[in-house]
Amino acid sequence: MCVNDHRFEGWFGNSGDFEKQSNSGMLACPVCASDDVRRIPSANLVASRQQGSDRRAVAPVANLDRERYLKAQELSRKLHEFVERNCDDVGTQFSDEARRIHQGDAEERAIRGLATTKQVHDLHEEGIAALPLPPKPLEKEELN
Repeated sequence: MCVNDHRFEGWFGNSGDFEKQSNSGMLACPVCASDDVRRIPSANLVASRQQGSDRRAVAPVANLDRERYLKAQELSRKLHEFVERNCDDVGTQFSDEARRIHQGDAEERAIRGLATTKQVHDLHEEGIAALPLPPKPLEKEELN
């Protein structure tokens, strides 16, 4: 949620990921571009200890059973594979390269890379399409 009470969703591996992205300026409200955002509790996943065990069990909730959760993870994995196969990785130069392509100063092609939420917002303001991807899903072995 941003300082202007706009609610939006984000995907983070843990609260440390949120803090790291927030502190580095990578997060901003998709409605007003404010980078004054805070994390609010979510019921997407609940971690609990199995009785008599030190192993943590992660259970999908909010009407998303494990089978549908795993299917969603597989679709996300396929999306990442497609992007990795079909887009040039321009790293942290994403917004600059997107502008160069848009202005005709670089070869027109699909690119991928890193950009802050503000950089993506600025690209949209300039009429340049850019789409953030959710974080790469855990490997199947990590889910068990």
